Amino acid sequence: MVSATIEDRVKELIVVCRQSGLRRTECLRAILRCFLNETAPVSVQHLLKRDELKGRCDPATVYRLLSRLEVRGIIRRVGLPRRAAHFVLNEKKDSRMYAVNTNTGAITVVTPKFDEAAVLAQVKAEVGFEVAYFEIQFYGPNSEEAVTDDKTVYIDEDPA
Repeated sequence: MVSATIEDRVKELIVVCRQSGLRRTECLRAILRCFLNETAPVSVQHLLKRDELKGRCDPATVYRLLSRLEVRGIIRRVGLPRRAAHFVLNEKKDSRMYAVNTNTGAITVVTPKFDEAAVLAQVKAEVGFEVAYFEIQFYGPNSEEAVTDDKTVYIDEDPA
């Protein structure tokens, strides 16, 4: 269902949150509003700087809510495991691809040209289920940066 406004979409998401056991709070509304206004994954630090949350929600409350939203599948975490967590709203049928900078942890949404229908058909044939959405993450250092502190470990498949 396509919403006419951000506030309509917030109301829809609040219903989903309530059904999953979350309380309807102003902080929850503000977090959802922030996610709906973003086009790329956001870090907790980025969220805390947003006008919707700044001075209105305690940082510990924001961390707890993000954790609860993630456990319930309303948001998902993207990026490198030992870097600052980045989150994105878990919109079904909203497939995305990200380039993750292994030096800085920065995440960029990318839209390469490929035959999505063919890939989905191949996955369905090989795995045996309908794909609701997919997420692909590409990892590597930015070619314009010095690679002096890249901590990525690459393992050769052929140790010979």
